[in-house]
Amino acid sequence: MFNFQSPPGDIERRDYADEKKAWEFSKSQLVKTRHALDIGGHMGAMSRMFAEHFTQVSTFEPSFHYWTELNTRDLPNVRVYPYGLGDEEKTETMYIMEKKTGGSTIVPHKAREKWMKLESTKTRTIDIKTLDSFEFINIDFIKIDVESYEYFVLNGALETLTNNSPVIMVEFLTKYEHPTKPSKHSHRLLDSLGYKHIKRFGYDNIYIRRT
Repeated sequence: MFNFQSPPGDIERRDYADEKKAWEFSKSQLVKTRHALDIGGHMGAMSRMFAEHFTQVSTFEPSFHYWTELNTRDLPNVRVYPYGLGDEEKTETMYIMEKKTGGSTIVPHKAREKWMKLESTKTRTIDIKTLDSFEFINIDFIKIDVESYEYFVLNGALETLTNNSPVIMVEFLTKYEHPTKPSKHSHRLLDSLGYKHIKRFGYDNIYIRRT
């Protein structure tokens, strides 16, 4: 088992049970395994799984990219990009959960306030780019775990989705949904592109494009 390195003070321990189930199901839907995108790479756990299956993995992690890189540096087919993704190029404020880093988010929410105060949440400025601006080709799979910022990631990826038709695995945290762009907006956007929701594992949802 790989020994993941994480920031000092991070006590978060996850077994990734639902994510693993969602990934195993996603694999059954793949036609090709050329290039996967891990959007919200965190400590690199999912990137390592994808690297076993795809020729190339591109991982986006704006806040903890040092650790993502550290935990994937032995994998020549993984490249880490130190950016967040959205629907326009700009900077955003990231709220950093130092004890449970996986909950770090751009989207503050009332349901998060109690533990944000308990953790004395700090902030960090991150750079946002659109996925379309990278002009990736041969994208067969996209995983999105961005703590309620999903709609903006998808809205900045319309050309990529249209041109590549990847299988999509996206996490929707209904308890912490974005105040103006909750998950139903992401679903409608995907539906408008010809995608169909086919399976859910916990918070992880699988979409494939109808042909």
